[in-house]
Amino acid sequence: MCQSNFGMCAAVTSHDAPGYGKLVGAFHSEFGLLNRVHALWWFESADQRAEVRHKAHHDARVVAAVRNSVMHLESQENKLMFPCAFSPLK
Repeated sequence: MCQSNFGMCAAVTSHDAPGYGKLVGAFHSEFGLLNRVHALWWFESADQRAEVRHKAHHDARVVAAVRNSVMHLESQENKLMFPCAFSPLK
């Protein structure tokens, strides 16, 4: 992923490295619609996610990585998903 989508990779890893979220998986497509990146993050709750995102937006390293990758961003969609009772991610 990091070779073909370097800008997006930098933005994802800048959030993961300082502990702003737990990266569960990152995927990209080389077939169909190109440059589509999916990053799955794990948070304790929606409130914890909001708190972590607020802190990340004040980190100069994260802001710079996002600023450099946003030129490649056509759209962004966020979804909060909650694990089922049988999920190992609970």
